[in-house]
Formats: sequence, structure tokens, C-alpha cells
Amino acid sequence: MARLEVMIDPGFISRCESWPADILRERRQEAETFEYKISYTRRLVQGGIDILEAHLRADDQDCTKDPLASVKEAISGSLEFMTSRAAYTDVSTAFPLPTALEISQFIGFDIEVVLDQPENIQTNLDKMKAAEVLLSRYRRDLHKVIDALRHEFVIRYQRGQINVDQIFDHLDTV
Repeated sequence: MARLEVMIDPGFISRCESWPADILRERRQEAETFEYKISYTRRLVQGGIDILEAHLRADDQDCTKDPLASVKEAISGSLEFMTSRAAYTDVSTAFPLPTALEISQFIGFDIEVVLDQPENIQTNLDKMKAAEVLLSRYRRDLHKVIDALRHEFVIRYQRGQINVDQIFDHLDTV
């Protein structure tokens, strides 16, 4: 988590001009990996928000019902969500999935524990929404970092410091 904070600090990008190309590539790859893990975690949190909101809207209002039990209903499609988020999202295998520890470090709590507390649904929903806002900020900041690191490759090419082969070997094409 500390490394993520360092990476999204504005001073991080300002130092990229002094890095050799191999360090620049490593940092770009690290930022892309963080972005993937943050995006994955954000999708999990959004799913948790959907589950808790659906649970609050449920007609039966059975407070003993475990929100985690709603996961099975959500997967089967029998739980109605009031969200504009896409129901299905492919998960890339290009990056490693975040571990449970990384997920809890990103959001500040254990998502499974939060979903497993039917007596605190509104409090936990608020906690999940705050985590989603934080993850969205991290994601935006990481996109800025990735763009800046990629742009540094372009600048080096324009200055004649690297050649086309080096750019295409080490810079994803969009």
C-alpha cells in the first residue's frame, strides 16, 4: 500500500525523466499491475454494493438473511440490481489477481466480513461506497501515472534517445 501511495504522489512522475529506460519500463509495468489490481478490487466492491443495496430493497426484509447468501442469487440472475454497471466483466489473465490481503489493504477492511454482517447493512454499505470512491481515485491517479510513463518513451524517441524498436518492444500500442 505504501508503494501505491508513492507511485501516485505527483513527485513520482516528475522524477521519471532521470530514470534509465529499463527502470522506466519496470515502473510502468508496476503501475499497470497496480491499476489492474485496483480495478479488480473496485469491481468486487461494486458487486458488494449491489448485493447490499439489493438486500436493503428486498421485499421480505428478513434481517436474519445473510447478504453473502445473496451472492448465489446474484450469480443465478434472480436478484434484481438497480445499477448501470455491466453485469458481466471479463477478468484478464495478463496480471496476477490481487490477494485477499491486498484487497483488504486497498479498501481498509475485509470485504467478506462486511458482507457477512446482516445486522449492519447500511453501515457496511456506506463503508463499501467510501471504498469505491477511494479506489476510483487510485485508479484515476494510476492512469495519469501510466500515461506519463508512456509519454516519457515518446519524448525520448522524439529527442533521439531511443529508437522505434525500443518503443515497440517496451510500450503497449493502444
